[in-house]
Amino acid sequence: MGAAIGQGMGERLFHADREENKLLLSCGVAAGLAAAFSAPLAGTMFLLEEITFRFQIREWLTALAAAISADLMTVLVYGTRPCLWLPVNFNLPPVAYPWLILFGLVLGVLAWCYQYCLLNSRVWYRHCTHLPSKVQPLAGRRQLHQPGRDRDGRLLWGD
Repeated sequence: MGAAIGQGMGERLFHADREENKLLLSCGVAAGLAAAFSAPLAGTMFLLEEITFRFQIREWLTALAAAISADLMTVLVYGTRPCLWLPVNFNLPPVAYPWLILFGLVLGVLAWCYQYCLLNSRVWYRHCTHLPSKVQPLAGRRQLHQPGRDRDGRLLWGD
């Protein structure tokens, strides 16, 4: 919602050009996340990591200002708790901490294995040429039919 508000203000209220509109959209993303989770720095870091993929000081400072002001308004209107507040009703005993460290390491190894398999699956499936073409979608070698695309995934019309 924050991104939609930022884009709407850029297009209709400020009549911004394309670059300024992207900046307002980015500020809306950071402000929306900051308002929802009461975490302005996390909102701006998410913006840098997942939305823009680059660090520009002008964009980051503008988004940080939007996130801080959104968080301030959330605190003034709703109180000190974030909007999406989940209470923690249990405490782990210190005896469980070594198990949590082990669990984190196991999850990290499993995540690495998943990413390795995902990134190398194209190479592996290129070598599976002996499968009949009707069985290849089951093995993940070929995509199933997508409307508007041919068998090789190219668009049938337009760009």
